[in-house]
Amino acid sequence: MKKIWIIALSILIGACGVDDSITLTPTLRRMPTTTPLPLIPGAPTNTPPPLPTLPPTPAPVAYKIQKGDTLIAIASKFNVSLEAIDKLNPGLNPANLQPGQTILLPPDTQGLAAASIPLPAITPLPITLGTFYCSPTPSSSVICLSEFKNTGNTPILNLSAQVNLLNADNSPGRFPNAVAYSPLDVIPIGVSVPLAAMFPQAALSSNRVASSAMLTAESASALAERYVMLNVSGAAGSFSSSGYIINGSVINPASVEVKSVVIVATVYNSAGAVASYRKIILNGTIAPRGNTPFSITMAGISEVTRWAVIAQAHIR
Repeated sequence: MKKIWIIALSILIGACGVDDSITLTPTLRRMPTTTPLPLIPGAPTNTPPPLPTLPPTPAPVAYKIQKGDTLIAIASKFNVSLEAIDKLNPGLNPANLQPGQTILLPPDTQGLAAASIPLPAITPLPITLGTFYCSPTPSSSVICLSEFKNTGNTPILNLSAQVNLLNADNSPGRFPNAVAYSPLDVIPIGVSVPLAAMFPQAALSSNRVASSAMLTAESASALAERYVMLNVSGAAGSFSSSGYIINGSVINPASVEVKSVVIVATVYNSAGAVASYRKIILNGTIAPRGNTPFSITMAGISEVTRWAVIAQAHIR
């Protein structure tokens, strides 16, 4: 009996096998198509609105430095701040501007080129210039020297004077006029600065004098706080084989750091007139209450009765 059940079970399992000869062919059915709905007149669409057209960003304006320009005078004339000029011209040394040098100025509100803005005529401050004493130089030219002291009640910026070399009889000379500029950007009240005008083609055999007229002298009362006069300490002068040398140090009396240090040394002859002067510019900065040494050599000096040193710096 058990053998009969085993045989029957084997037949049943064999009947359940898969027939490999059967091939299944898939049938593809067409998907129903959809008819687009008609647009309703006046219905909103999904088209994004056009983006507004933005005006171009105003670009800084290039300005070419003219002879006699100072950064503080440029800022005053074009009605821009010194901070804005500093930001557009990193590393610019206000005390060492050169004619022909290009700097950037902020764009004006009307979009006009800053260099094309008509500048109003500025009447120079009513100040008096001293006599210019002229002497020949070893290079077959003539240098005329004088000194200006600010005896007014306001600091002065952009000081310049027109100088006319006179003939021996003090009549107007035949040489073109020259211009003398202040070695300091701002001349504080009570400070004296030397002035020099050079006549390169005016060979002379004797000393002369020159007449002068003020060209520019503006009030710096609104900008004077950006400059500080430094204290001169331990200065001493002596002759050497290379000329007259003045050594010393300058001290920053301000509570803030200063930069663009300008030092001017002036020597005088026995008549009390300016015999020569030299201006130097120190790189770097001076910390609050800090100091830095200097050395100035003036060649070709044979007589020095007295000398003076002044120093000015720009507040950062």
